[in-house]
Amino acid sequence: MSRVIITSSVQLVISPIRPTCKESSRLVGFFGRISANCHEVVFLTANIRRDGSSMFGENNKWGNFGGLSAGLDFAKIFDLGTINHLKIRGGYGTTGNLPPNPYLSNNLYNVSNEKFFYNGGFILAYAPIRNLNPDLKWEVKKETNIGVDFFLLNYRIGGSIDYYHSVSSGLILYAQVRVPPYPSDRMWLNLGELDNSGLEFAFNIKAIQTKKFSWNTDLNFTKYFDTKLVKITSDLTTSEGTLYLGDLRAPYYTGIRTILATKGEVIGQIIAPVYIGLDTAGVMQYVSITDSTGITSNPKLEDFQNVGNGLPKFQFGCNNSFTFGNLDISFFLHGVFGHYLINVNNARYGNPNVIGIQNGMNQTLDFADATDGPIYSDVHVEKADFVKLDNFVIGYNFHFPKSKYVSKVRAYISGQNLFTITNYSGLSPEVRYGDAYDNNNPLASGIDRENTYFTTRSFTLNVNVTF
Repeated sequence: MSRVIITSSVQLVISPIRPTCKESSRLVGFFGRISANCHEVVFLTANIRRDGSSMFGENNKWGNFGGLSAGLDFAKIFDLGTINHLKIRGGYGTTGNLPPNPYLSNNLYNVSNEKFFYNGGFILAYAPIRNLNPDLKWEVKKETNIGVDFFLLNYRIGGSIDYYHSVSSGLILYAQVRVPPYPSDRMWLNLGELDNSGLEFAFNIKAIQTKKFSWNTDLNFTKYFDTKLVKITSDLTTSEGTLYLGDLRAPYYTGIRTILATKGEVIGQIIAPVYIGLDTAGVMQYVSITDSTGITSNPKLEDFQNVGNGLPKFQFGCNNSFTFGNLDISFFLHGVFGHYLINVNNARYGNPNVIGIQNGMNQTLDFADATDGPIYSDVHVEKADFVKLDNFVIGYNFHFPKSKYVSKVRAYISGQNLFTITNYSGLSPEVRYGDAYDNNNPLASGIDRENTYFTTRSFTLNVNVTF
């Protein structure tokens, strides 16, 4: 089987202070798949695809990807008693990722501070702010998966257990390069390699099945192992194996970096000076690694310490559904644990010296007697574990067997984002897998930027009529 897929997108953005701009990209894909099934005992699948995109450099618009998987159901070979199905399977495959936006491989110019004389006057000149990269290519993810699928007790309990290991190479990142030979110090490159692995568990349980009452539950658990930065250096970049990312930016924090990415270490490391307290004059004090006294009121980058990680260690999901006669209830809970977030709003506005009054944020009470600030520190880095009720549905079915016009009416109420249990003081404790202000850079996780919006709690009343 083979197909040809051609997609294109055009986006028109109109701004009152910027001219109209237009973006366009094209993706073309060819793929084929072969599947083999021998008496529902042995399973084989192979696929291959060739994708091309206009978003890459002139020399590397095409990429080849493929995969191979196999499985064997031991329950069809051996009598395993109460085990109805036991399939051991494994697979290996490669996939490609696109850049975040079109035209990133092209030169980009902007107005500079330089001027030149033209037509009787001095006008501003344009200068390059991003270099051309005709070799920008697909980011490639290679993943190996080993797992088992099972059903027992006449298919009342089922599930799967998977171990996965992936290596993402040629990460598409916006990097700093040498000048010269390049006219600008910024360029999109295929740079770096990430190593990631984890365990996934999924279970489906038909706990109770009677004529009047039933209860089904679906559970899933994921254990994340450390994601390591295997490689980050290149002959084209100025990096020596360590990157400081997550600039908090203006106001107050221009140049303050909050994320450390080091070759051979885990990603997502959040760094900050460690806050001690106020001295008698109300000046904030911090642990110093560089000062002989061990204390400083003006921490430098060398005083920053690892105070958390932006990536989670574990997450779970739980879906339950109940029926009791004509009444049905279902809900879905999920939780994420082990990650930290930089509360940028607290860092920027949690000090009363910023606006001279109590601004309503709880953290201002901790610094009510402070005479300086704001200064970013570990007090702005919070553990963000949470459990959330994503949705809840309760419904009732009305049957009309004697009616000529209506056979059934189902009425139900559903709610979304009903509550979140967390100690995080920001708007949302959800994991930030990339920095929203740095093209969603995957090396800079754990920053809760100011663009986070409130989560909306909603309720819906629905009526379905069957004629």
